[in-house]
Amino acid sequence: MKREIEIKYLLKNELERNKLVANLQNKYPKLIHKGPQPIKSYYYENNPTKKQVLRAASVLLNEKERIEELENVINNSEEFVVRCRSLSDNVSFAVKGASAGKDPLHAENRLEFEAPLLKSLDEVNRIFQEAGLKIVSRWSGVRDSYSLDGTINAELEFMSGYGYKVELEILINDGESISSATEKLNELAKVLVLVKAKAGLLANMYEYYNANWQQYFDTSKVFNDKTWKTLGR
Repeated sequence: MKREIEIKYLLKNELERNKLVANLQNKYPKLIHKGPQPIKSYYYENNPTKKQVLRAASVLLNEKERIEELENVINNSEEFVVRCRSLSDNVSFAVKGASAGKDPLHAENRLEFEAPLLKSLDEVNRIFQEAGLKIVSRWSGVRDSYSLDGTINAELEFMSGYGYKVELEILINDGESISSATEKLNELAKVLVLVKAKAGLLANMYEYYNANWQQYFDTSKVFNDKTWKTLGR
């Protein structure tokens, strides 16, 4: 199983975003850039039943091994979330799992299953809903992906509601050191002068967006100052 070590950071504006890109280019001369890519994501209620997810997977996946891999992620997660996504028209779905009491969407250490699909985003969404999953929000934005050194990736995004943010991530296999991967990301964040969001802020943002996503989806609108203050930024 793959384990995703990922830390999220919020950026105030485009100026901070451009400064970060310049810092990445200076630190990693062989930086590989892909983008900008339009992105749309659909999220479903946390913790659907295993039966519901596997019912959808049986339609979406042709390989028995991939279904078994998905089942392993669900079986080894106390909390999990399902997402389908279109990135430059490349569609995929993912299940992200976390231990008990952890947020599967925002925890730094998560199990992850992801599979590319030869269907449209709306077709995949229909299959999930027919399996019994309930969609809670739709997201839109633009992503720039950077491969830094072959192990660390930086995903810079402008997302509806949220504005600019960056995710630093490493994928590791079971048995590899979680603490070493986390420390590697933390050291890089110090060099890039990135500060993690306040505890609970990301969860507050997600909850607020889910309740109001129709105002933001497919627009460039972001939370206003009053909303940010209410959320704890």
